[in-house]
Amino acid sequence: MTCSLSALQRAAFEAVARFRRTDAGRRARVSLLGYSVGNAADARWEMVDLALSILGPQGLSWTILADEGLVRVDGKRLLANPSPLVEALHAAGGCALYHRDPVEIRQIYAELADQLVRQGMPDLSYLVIDIRPDA
Repeated sequence: MTCSLSALQRAAFEAVARFRRTDAGRRARVSLLGYSVGNAADARWEMVDLALSILGPQGLSWTILADEGLVRVDGKRLLANPSPLVEALHAAGGCALYHRDPVEIRQIYAELADQLVRQGMPDLSYLVIDIRPDA
């Protein structure tokens, strides 16, 4: 069984949508933090598009955490947020805390980045999706 980040995010947004149909959910504010691929120049992020497609625009806002480093490498946050995907994944692949073989993981990440860039998603961001209660 394979699992992608967007599949996990989809499941989270679908759970929020189900929760928002309850009395408590209509009064609750929900915030989700996550990484998203996208295109910084166009302000388009896969995670935001996914949230909008499942939850709709009412009460939904999003913010890139520009004051946070994008990736954690050996315990330190590095790179501007957002950053080019190729650069971000290369940096993340060098983390000795998460990867035993940085050469191998960087090759895997390079292939993934290349595929996403070809799909029009050249950037990576760390952002918050905020869903406010119904008015």
